[in-house]
Amino acid sequence: RRYAGRWRVIPKLSTELTVEDVDGDPHFDVLVLEAYDTIASQEHVVETVTDLRQRGFSFDAVISRGFETWVGPTSAPPAEPLTRAERVLLGWGARSVDRAQRQFRQRRSTLHGDLGLIEGLRLAPPKLWQTADFETTEPARTESMLSFDLSDPGSYDGFLLHNRFLFRKGVLDTSATSTHWGVYFTPLPLPQATINDAGYVNLRTTVVDASRPSSFSLQAEAAGTTSVVQSF
Repeated sequence: RRYAGRWRVIPKLSTELTVEDVDGDPHFDVLVLEAYDTIASQEHVVETVTDLRQRGFSFDAVISRGFETWVGPTSAPPAEPLTRAERVLLGWGARSVDRAQRQFRQRRSTLHGDLGLIEGLRLAPPKLWQTADFETTEPARTESMLSFDLSDPGSYDGFLLHNRFLFRKGVLDTSATSTHWGVYFTPLPLPQATINDAGYVNLRTTVVDASRPSSFSLQAEAAGTTSVVQSF
């Protein structure tokens, strides 16, 4: 009751919101981005904020005020934590640890909570891959090429991505704090002999439209050999 008359619900998507819906006043005290994904841009937060600004809306503050997504090479998440019953339910059979492990190497997955396990999978320190600052009108930035020297080339299977959500008073790092978003595994396998000989791996990113950073493709490369392309 303390807030009676101070709040009004407008049941519209942000893409359908008009100035008339807000009594001709397009300025808001706070814009809250309530949806993020395991790769921050995947929920189209950048496009949403840009679209609102282009249609004349403005904000004193945005929560979160921006994000960073970091990426680094990794070995595949292990299948061992799955129980025998879980493997049966997932259709891999009771005696299927090897089969499950092969499947884990080939599927995207979100790792929740086990930060020690995640850190143990990394083959090089992560690097900044994508960033957005919602308190400016600057476009989001995505690095088109990142190179990593591998601590254990024989263990390489793909890349881990995680987010750092930026606030006025602090940062939420999903590689340091257990969250629903977790850390995301993207398989980008290369021939084992190539990785062993090269000792490094490059990550290539293609963003066709810089104004739409949620649509991109990833590809690994080492010594001139490339992986299949993963499109998002």
